[in-house]
Amino acid sequence: MRARTTRLFVATLALGLLAGVAPERAMDVLFGATALAAADEKDEKKARRIPNIQPATYRRLQQAAELARPEDESEPKSQEAVDLLESMLPRDGRKSRYNGNELGQVHDMLAYVYWELERPDKTIYHYEQVLAQVPKIAEGTELNTLFQLAKLYFMQGTSQDEDAQAEAFYRQSLKTMDEWLSKNDSTGADPYYFIAQIHYQLDDHPAGIASLETAVRIAKERGTRVKEDWWRMLQFMYYGQENWDKSIETLEILVEDFPKRDYWVTLAAVHGEKGEDNRQLQVLETAHAGGFLTKEGDIRAYGSLLLQGDVPYRASTYVQRGVDEEIVEATLANLTLLGQAYVSSEEIDKAITVFEQAGKLAEDGKTFDLLATLYLDKDKFADCQRSAESALDKGGLANTKRTKITLATCQFNLDRLDLARKNFTDVRRDASRENDKRLQKMASDWIKYIDNERKRRDEMARAEG
Repeated sequence: MRARTTRLFVATLALGLLAGVAPERAMDVLFGATALAAADEKDEKKARRIPNIQPATYRRLQQAAELARPEDESEPKSQEAVDLLESMLPRDGRKSRYNGNELGQVHDMLAYVYWELERPDKTIYHYEQVLAQVPKIAEGTELNTLFQLAKLYFMQGTSQDEDAQAEAFYRQSLKTMDEWLSKNDSTGADPYYFIAQIHYQLDDHPAGIASLETAVRIAKERGTRVKEDWWRMLQFMYYGQENWDKSIETLEILVEDFPKRDYWVTLAAVHGEKGEDNRQLQVLETAHAGGFLTKEGDIRAYGSLLLQGDVPYRASTYVQRGVDEEIVEATLANLTLLGQAYVSSEEIDKAITVFEQAGKLAEDGKTFDLLATLYLDKDKFADCQRSAESALDKGGLANTKRTKITLATCQFNLDRLDLARKNFTDVRRDASRENDKRLQKMASDWIKYIDNERKRRDEMARAEG
């Protein structure tokens, strides 16, 4: 019971922010033994000497600890613990009956209890009062408190609605970490990751990158694995700086050590940012083989790159499978991509089926215009006429005259010469107005051809009569 209770005085374990003085040394610290602060045991610095905690003081601290964390698993009597601890603090400017080490332990425990009461403001205040007792407290307690305060300032920053208030807390957190680092002769990699998080919140990516790179270097020097979160944040900051080479380098580590869909897709996207389309496709090929392309956007990107890379058959197969498996929604954009892949792979019948579905979703007539051309190439003149008329009705076409030429051509092949001649005449008039010599000549040639065909038919009819 005594060792468990004593740990409350040394570090606020509930926060889980940094290991305090080892439990087996806790009693020594409480009763004034030498304490070295987060330093190697071989450090030759002269240790700080701290005043003893008197037995009577220890008994009151132990009583408060038992109220805050009863051993019988009953509800903690946190307010009673607060009242007891507050009664040990000096009032009305009077001099305290307790020495600095004892006051430090009182404030340390008050910080813990207030944290349990969800009063971070009070927790911060009492940790600050712990530091006010330096140099009368153990160096380990000072360093532990600094680190916990930095974490608390950071947490308070994330909870603020006003940007200015949040920034003030983040800067206080950063200042406290700077002090913590200045008092440490040796530290691990984790604190630098935390510092990088502060810089990120302050939108200072260069400083955040420097801190993360330090964390990575220390971890590698100590032979420990660099954590996934570190690489992920480092890559995010590189990306924000548009440092594509470093972003790619970090993502390649992530897909190797922590293979996940997001990392593969982002790696491909960064290659796309660099204009490395072939490399982007290669990355997506590898991700596809590994089963990482599971979302609609992945399939669209992969299909588009396959199409651009002159592999339309694979593009159509892959996108069609996504539609069939309901991973890819049958939207206008997705159906257009699929239809284009079918056209490029010369599977016109499949393309027509897809574009018929897409045309119903389109607000303009561009899809039906394309359909009319496909039907014309397949000598399906009735469908060609229907599609061209739908295209003209919906509008929004890049070149209405071309659509009318397609329509008139289909009408001619359906032996609807009057309708065909009228549409060719409209095209000739509009082309003449817009000084489009090529279309004007094309329409004129068709009109002449239709007139000659009529004349031929009339002559044949008279001859037969």
